[in-house]
Amino acid sequence: MALALGTLCIINIGFSELCYYAYGDDIKEPLIILQMPEENPAIIIDKIFFCFLIVFSYPLTVYVCNQVLDYAIFRKMEPSSTRKWLKNLMRIINLIIQLIIAITFYYSLHKILGFFGVTLGTIVVIIMPACIHYKLVSETGGSKCCNIFIIIYGVLAALVIGTAIILTWNDSAH
Repeated sequence: MALALGTLCIINIGFSELCYYAYGDDIKEPLIILQMPEENPAIIIDKIFFCFLIVFSYPLTVYVCNQVLDYAIFRKMEPSSTRKWLKNLMRIINLIIQLIIAITFYYSLHKILGFFGVTLGTIVVIIMPACIHYKLVSETGGSKCCNIFIIIYGVLAALVIGTAIILTWNDSAH
C-alpha cells in the first residue's frame, strides 16, 4: 500500500510539474489533457504519467468502494460459490454505473469529482481523524480545543469550497 501511494504521489507531482512547465498560468481547458499538443516531448511524457496515474489510482479507489459494498451487502452471507458470483455481479454493476456517470456527465466530470473530492475528502482526511482523536485520545482541554478547531475548520472548508464549486458550475472557464 505504501509503495502504491508513494508511486501515485510521485506521478501526481510529476504530472503537475510538467503541466505547469508546459502551460504556466495559461490553462484554458478544465481537463488539462485536452489542451496538450502532441509534438512537445514534455507533453508526451506528461500524457504517459497521466495514463500511469489512471492505471494505478483506479484500482485503489474501486477496491475501497467494493470493500464497503461487500460489507454492506454480503456480510451475513456464508462463503459459497453463489456469494462469490454475486460479489462479481455487484462489481460489474458498480463498474457499469461508474461508466454511465462518466459518459453522461463527461463535460461536468471535473466539477463532480472536485465537489465530491472536497466534501468527502475533507470528511475522511480532516474531520474524521480529529473526531476519532477527540473521542479516543484527547485528555487535556488544549487537545480537545485543537480537535474542535480542526473539525470546525474542516466543515467550513468543505462548505466554502463546495459552495464555490456549485456557484461556478456553469462558468465555462472552471
